[in-house]
Amino acid sequence: MTEIDQNLLTELLNTFRAEAADHLETINQSLLQLERKPVAKKRQILVQDAFRAAHSLKGAARAVSLEEIEEVANAMESVLQRARDAGMALDANICDVLYDSVDAIGSLLDGRPVAVAPLRTRLGEVLDAGELDGVVEGQQEERDSRSEAITGATHSEETIRVSINKLDELMAQVGELLVSKISAEQRLTEINEINYNIDLWNKTWRELKTILQHVNGDVGAQLSNVLGRHADHMHMLTQAFSTFSQNTNRDAVRLGMVTVDLQDKVRRVRMVPFQVLALGLERTVRDAARSGAATTQLDR
Repeated sequence: MTEIDQNLLTELLNTFRAEAADHLETINQSLLQLERKPVAKKRQILVQDAFRAAHSLKGAARAVSLEEIEEVANAMESVLQRARDAGMALDANICDVLYDSVDAIGSLLDGRPVAVAPLRTRLGEVLDAGELDGVVEGQQEERDSRSEAITGATHSEETIRVSINKLDELMAQVGELLVSKISAEQRLTEINEINYNIDLWNKTWRELKTILQHVNGDVGAQLSNVLGRHADHMHMLTQAFSTFSQNTNRDAVRLGMVTVDLQDKVRRVRMVPFQVLALGLERTVRDAARSGAATTQLDR
């Protein structure tokens, strides 16, 4: 394998891991909401979301030749397809198997070994039990509302994935903009000093002009002519510098506003909403509750 091929494979694997994490989170959150027994329309949307995530995960794993992840995702997809198309109830026991599958894929993504065969067998048993028992959950109501449920699914705000390193680089560039902003403010201070010196120059020139006007004869006429041209040049120079000063001040203010706004937005992009962090707590609470319930039954 050439260096280019190796780099491409590494990039593909990195992209797969990032996308796989999103798919697993979608399945995880869909199952948590399904266990709350939502109405049929909402249930169908959640099952469809989980099914689509498992299907995408299977295809992506196949593309990068991660066979174990592909096998588990394929088995999960079959269970979720049965729940979607045949109304198979996703009770707590079935969800336990699906959660274990999500965790197994997560471990495989982290490079930890997982016994895939027993997990695949458990998922197969879920399918067999559902087919034999014919367990359904609001099947007729779901069939009537399925089309409406799928087309009526809510669409979240479009997003793209950007690595933390690239965001850090962007923040570093914002830092450079801040340095430029400070430099621009320093230039404004220097311009104000030049304006002050121009005012002093004009004042001195007016005093000199008053004195030279008292010179008579040809010399006085020549001086008067020179003074007139000089006055015109001074006026044009003063006007041009005043315009330059105003434009520079306006640009510096605009640069400052854009820089501060950009810095705030980049900082917000790098922040993770607490709601996202809290999602993992829901699964932890659910697993703890299941474990506690099982212990209580054993004690009895």
